Amino acid sequence: MAALRAGQLEAAVNIDETATDLEKRGGVKILLKGLNGTPITFAFRDKVVAEAAAEAITAMKADGTYDKLFDQFGMTRLPEKVFKIVGPGPT
Repeated sequence: MAALRAGQLEAAVNIDETATDLEKRGGVKILLKGLNGTPITFAFRDKVVAEAAAEAITAMKADGTYDKLFDQFGMTRLPEKVFKIVGPGPT
């Protein structure tokens, strides 16, 4: 972003929420937005806790809380309706 502001670049790529914040400050103009969801990652040592967290986020998606939070911060929502452990996960 420093190079963009210094005129060394004509364009830059950033995640939506960062670009939105920079635009609010008057530093940039957003040309493309919402191309993908904002990935989120949590790390757990305990599989039961990880599964409970995934279930809680799924419930937040179902009741609209997830979308409301992401909208509040200008984040692009993930399209998934069910969140789950991906990969080997904790034991």
